[in-house]
Amino acid sequence: MLLGAALLAAAPAPVRALTLTRHPWIALQTTTSVLIAWQTDAPAPGKVLYAANPLLGWYEAPEDPPDRVNHSVTLSGLAPQTAYFYRIVCGPDTLTTGSDAFHTAPIGAAPFRFVAFGDIGAATVPQFEVAARIDTLNADLGILTGDIIYELGEAQNFTPQYFDVYRKTIRRIPFYPSLGNHDEYTAAGQAYLDAFYLPSNNPAGTERYYSFDYANAHFVALEVISELTTPSAAMMTWLDQDLAATDQEWKFVYFHVPMYSNLGVHGDDAVIAAALGPIFEARGVDVVFQGHNHFYTRTFPISGGVVVDAGQEPDYLNPSAPVYIVTGGGGKSLYALVTPWQDYEAFSKSAYHVTVVDVNDRTLSLAAVQSDGTVMDAMTITKDHSTAVTVSTFQATGEPEGVRVRWRASGAAGNAAFHVYRAASSRATERLTQGGPLVGGPDFEYFDESAEPGVTYAYRLGVIENGTETLTGWVEGTRGGPYRFTLGRPRPNPARGQCEIPFTLEQRSPVRARIFDLTGRLVREIRAGSLGAGPNSVHWDGRDERGRDAPAGVYFATVRAGADEARSRLTLLR
Repeated sequence: MLLGAALLAAAPAPVRALTLTRHPWIALQTTTSVLIAWQTDAPAPGKVLYAANPLLGWYEAPEDPPDRVNHSVTLSGLAPQTAYFYRIVCGPDTLTTGSDAFHTAPIGAAPFRFVAFGDIGAATVPQFEVAARIDTLNADLGILTGDIIYELGEAQNFTPQYFDVYRKTIRRIPFYPSLGNHDEYTAAGQAYLDAFYLPSNNPAGTERYYSFDYANAHFVALEVISELTTPSAAMMTWLDQDLAATDQEWKFVYFHVPMYSNLGVHGDDAVIAAALGPIFEARGVDVVFQGHNHFYTRTFPISGGVVVDAGQEPDYLNPSAPVYIVTGGGGKSLYALVTPWQDYEAFSKSAYHVTVVDVNDRTLSLAAVQSDGTVMDAMTITKDHSTAVTVSTFQATGEPEGVRVRWRASGAAGNAAFHVYRAASSRATERLTQGGPLVGGPDFEYFDESAEPGVTYAYRLGVIENGTETLTGWVEGTRGGPYRFTLGRPRPNPARGQCEIPFTLEQRSPVRARIFDLTGRLVREIRAGSLGAGPNSVHWDGRDERGRDAPAGVYFATVRAGADEARSRLTLLR
């Protein structure tokens, strides 16, 4: 129903017999609809007056039920990419002035900005400072990487530690959260589910994980809240199907416990990486946002646990794998970083911050912005679809006599030729196909018999099409393979204070070794980083986590690499 402009001119200042206990916020924004929610201190019927131009009169949305203090009204039939002013009315009381405004989502590849941040809900001074910075950034939406409410996701903390903190921003743009481990501690996250209005487009009909579109991007929020635990099979099946079904240009996924991170405090998680990484890579995910660690980390693109396209840093053209961001500096106390960085870390810093992403058609610009406005890290991704050739199933397999490189070319493969390039750590890149590029296809093979035994090499292709060469990402292979994951006996054993724990990796993997005593108590954890295929080892200096000499006795050394794990017994003498 349209209310006349005379009502606007004659409208008195808000009368507040009722009190707003939770000020209005925006949710479930689409191109033609939006949900507006708020809370009052007493039950009353609630409605929203809205208008693209208040001078021409207000429209009135239907009232919600009269017995509520938790109010939500959906406005529908709106115009895409249009700003609307709105006013909250409960019963006879006008609760807001009508100066608040939101906008509907755009259609197609319109430019937009979103913010990503997490580990927030403690009502600390840094949280308010980051929130103030976010409000100045004029984003179109926000995604949250978990731990919305500390300490335990209590219902009574949502207003003072979230809704009040971001009140100025969420009255005009939607924030889409993901569950953190702290959010789940109280009643399995029920307070979190009660506080938000989120999509529920998975087979279980739950808001614990979901997806939505904005402009030419597809966003997926997952429930990943337990360390060293494979996410639920049902969710991973849905994730794979959901990503396969979208034809959006950009694909973003966000959740709490990180797959790849600086190793400070919680570190990375090989189990989660082994479960989700293949889906992200197969379905073309561009950037993965994570939390849990209270700092910032950005990785190089990572495929199969291996860094690819690092030579393009920080401006990437058609990267061949996702970039992983840890953005957990939203307000809770910061964590210290571990140095030296892992080989997959492009940049890490322990600072309060928000990650800002601008998407403009096929170009993405990402910046990590500290609460004082300082840009501490930046990168870009550009997608160029001009090539008609796609390389798939690119792999390098170690054999006793060399390394066999295989790949498949699709699209206009008959018009393409390929060079094979090789590099080893500390060595320059060399072109192996000196006699000219390989042609034919669609299946190609190159056997590198000059590879030295036991040395891990990185291989990439040069795709030559219409006189222009485009380089792919790297894959790794080690002559002497294929290898199987095995754990050898520590040496020496018995050990007098120090020992080496040998093992063999099937493929490059992040490695974590743990020393346990006979009672099962963790004595020492050793994070070895990402190691290449073939024989490897970690060193234990015979000390516990506090640097004290471990007492003489029998211990167990457990080595985990990706999804593989094995245990070996050792004796320590003093």
